[in-house]
Amino acid sequence: MSAAEAAEAAVPEEPQDPALTVHLNGSGGAIKGWVVIDTLVDGLAMGGTRMTTGVSEEEVAGLARDMTEKFTLAGLRIGGAKAGIVADGTNSEGAAREETFRTFGRTVKPLLHGGIHLGIDMGVTPADRAVFFEEAKYDPRYRLGAPDMPIDWRTYYEPLIDATGHGVGVAAITALEASGRTEPARVVVQGFGAVGRAVARFLEDRGHVVVGIADIRGTISADRLPVAELVAITDQFGAIDRTRLPQDVKLSAEPDAWLDVDADILILAAQKYAINAENAHRLRPPKPRPVRAARWRPTARPSWT
Repeated sequence: MSAAEAAEAAVPEEPQDPALTVHLNGSGGAIKGWVVIDTLVDGLAMGGTRMTTGVSEEEVAGLARDMTEKFTLAGLRIGGAKAGIVADGTNSEGAAREETFRTFGRTVKPLLHGGIHLGIDMGVTPADRAVFFEEAKYDPRYRLGAPDMPIDWRTYYEPLIDATGHGVGVAAITALEASGRTEPARVVVQGFGAVGRAVARFLEDRGHVVVGIADIRGTISADRLPVAELVAITDQFGAIDRTRLPQDVKLSAEPDAWLDVDADILILAAQKYAINAENAHRLRPPKPRPVRAARWRPTARPSWT
């Protein structure tokens, strides 16, 4: 059986419960979270770690299923997994943040060493990952099923931080080409973390115009947003510094205000189900054309897609 066939066989035709769900309470400290292993291939699975205030077991399970589907499409012989940590006002900054990830590392150590590789996702940085890897005494070069790596993990991975954003950008360009559009498109980016920043740069570099960006604090819009300037004043968690904004931009703190910015293409690069039954009616066909790094709920899918 080929790797692609083995990966496909790991995905059931009908949705089923995850292979394993682990509730995290903390070892040597307190955390609240989950690791969901959607599927296993030869005892192996992998996926990122998300830390947000609203993350839930349901969300993590959906993200783990997404990983299964991604690996299947890529023909990779590994199952899908995901981790989520609930952030609150006491565990997400400074020394408390480091201790949170040390606790996480101690808690998931048996999983990491048992074939479940956990990386980074929304709200978790490469520095956070280094902390929980260190606490778990985990080196991905020597994990179960890993090929030999001639360089250390950090040297290998950190140049790839924009890889997902690049992929989303390629998908956006492909969608525009398939529609027959040849002129520059107006783009809204919902989420300005690693993925959102990378895809905004990617599309601007190819002549498209970013007219709206949404972060955790609201929506920024203009006839043309200076992506490089905004990236320079964005913190590692994707929050743009409102005190250093360029002139002539509009601000809105209204939830989902990015849906009201006139655009040709919409990039979903933040929370899962950013488009849902409560806000789907605000989409205006035939634009924007959603290109997703996150899903929308099928029950909310507009009839024009």
